[in-house]
Amino acid sequence: MGQNRFIKRYIPAALLLVILSLAVIVLVKKPKLVVQATDPIFPVVEFQGEYKIGEGEWLPVIDKTHISAMKGQVMLKGFFQMRNPETLELLGPVYPETLLAVYLDHIAMSIAINDQIIHESDVENPAYGSVACGQIWEYFAIPDTEEPLVITLTNHHKYGNENAVDNFLDNCFIYAGGIFERQHGEDGEWQRVLGIAIVLSSMIILGTALFAFKLHIKKSSEMAIVGFIILFAGLYYIFSSENICLWNNNYRWNTSILCLCKELYMLFVTVFLLKGLSSKTVKVGNIFVGISLCCISVLFGASIVGICLPYDAWLIWGIVEFAVCVGLLVCLFLEQDNLNKDNALIYSVNIFILLSYMIDFIAVYFGWWENTRLSMMFFIVIFIGASILILKVVPQHMEARERAIKLEAEQKLLEAKLHESRIEVMISQIQPHFLYNSLAVIQELCYEEPKKAEKAIGTLADFLKENMISSMSDKVISFREELNHTKKYLEIEYLRFEEQLSVVYDIQTDQFCIPSLTLQPIVENAVRHGVRKKEEGGTVTISSREQEQYFEVVVEDNGPGFDKNELEIQEGTHIGIKNVRDRLERICHGQLEIHSELGKGTCVVIRIKKEDTVC
Repeated sequence: MGQNRFIKRYIPAALLLVILSLAVIVLVKKPKLVVQATDPIFPVVEFQGEYKIGEGEWLPVIDKTHISAMKGQVMLKGFFQMRNPETLELLGPVYPETLLAVYLDHIAMSIAINDQIIHESDVENPAYGSVACGQIWEYFAIPDTEEPLVITLTNHHKYGNENAVDNFLDNCFIYAGGIFERQHGEDGEWQRVLGIAIVLSSMIILGTALFAFKLHIKKSSEMAIVGFIILFAGLYYIFSSENICLWNNNYRWNTSILCLCKELYMLFVTVFLLKGLSSKTVKVGNIFVGISLCCISVLFGASIVGICLPYDAWLIWGIVEFAVCVGLLVCLFLEQDNLNKDNALIYSVNIFILLSYMIDFIAVYFGWWENTRLSMMFFIVIFIGASILILKVVPQHMEARERAIKLEAEQKLLEAKLHESRIEVMISQIQPHFLYNSLAVIQELCYEEPKKAEKAIGTLADFLKENMISSMSDKVISFREELNHTKKYLEIEYLRFEEQLSVVYDIQTDQFCIPSLTLQPIVENAVRHGVRKKEEGGTVTISSREQEQYFEVVVEDNGPGFDKNELEIQEGTHIGIKNVRDRLERICHGQLEIHSELGKGTCVVIRIKKEDTVC
């Protein structure tokens, strides 16, 4: 048991912590560009010349000066120069026929000399048929000419790549085939490794959530939502990494997956947020989440069929999600009165997640930074906290579930024992004298009245069978059924005490239900302790009537009666008056009263409220 508990508690935790440790090591110690000993060192390439935006004036290209890609078409005029990579000393223009690699961040490029285009890359233009969208490396050869190159950069988008021209100017390299791809492919490796570690961790969390769901552990749905949040965040880390196009050259799908992962990440964040809302705001929150889901579905479908580019769809989704975040922030603000120690931390985390997205959206729109940098940094904190919390909570719930299973097994064992005890009680309550005397009377009838004996055997068999079935059940039956069962008992008693036993029925209503084996034991008690105590015999009266709020059953006898102060119910009276009272209270909240007077007889009254007599 101790070993199983150790495995269940610590093995998943150890596995997740190993993955986290590797990710943190990679994150802290970011891999630097590794240049093999055989790799040549290439000069640094930069563009020198001037630029203009739209119909504006020509301005000099100055290193690290921002050139907006969102204000119109950008034209560059000049030459590509080389510098010494160590001293940064200017070496002169790039040699003719040298292959250059330039970085295009969702922009089109054309290169011309004297108004004649010598190279063009515009894969995002719908006119080319297959609409593509992404970040790519483009390669071209430097022409053998002394005329300046005129490079035109065209942005097809309205959001997200404000710094596309800056990225172009900062990422000009001499292309050397596999050497270039190997060296630059490592630039975003640390982020991809971190993303893969996060995805693997999400799989562990989702598997744990599924396991918890199978065991009916509380909060398993919340755990699954957190798992999906971490999954899509990890995928976003992978596909937003630097030079992802060298790791996966299907750049259109790179962009589509990147956009979809961010959208689904925020969707599951908002779904998780709903779990903390009260009834007064959760309906409004559901509307906001529904709007977000519809927006994602429509825009992603539109990008897949080519109606719009994934990057352009992101702007529309971003605006809608921004409005959704504002609405959810209002909902959270209205929840301040419901704050306590248990939900205060989650409340604060939800606010920070929404605010970080809103800040990221504004920052990306104005080009302050690329991608969702603030959300990515804040997610790492959430991820570590959520992982620790899950590692702490899940083992506790698993142990609680084990205890619950053990208690359930014990309860089933007790129920089985109770079932056995009922059978024992039922068998013990069948009076040997009653059974012996009944069979003796039937034996005499076999000689004198065979037909009557045959009927008596059938009645006795039916009575014993119904007794056995009823003793196993806690269900209510119709009063008519219980009365018929009692009549079978009285038919058998008639065989023995035909002249001494008289029964009067005053049944005003039988349209109600009572627990089985309720009337018969009381009538049996009246016969044994009332009628049979008198030498001349007596009368048992069975009546039922409907009152305003309850149904009433009365069993009276004119026997000797007894002193209520010395009332002792004998254990041998079929299931017994005490058991009848207990069954009435437990099954239908009924009441049983006993009234007796010495020399006059006994009266037993059963009352059951009308709302508790439904069959």
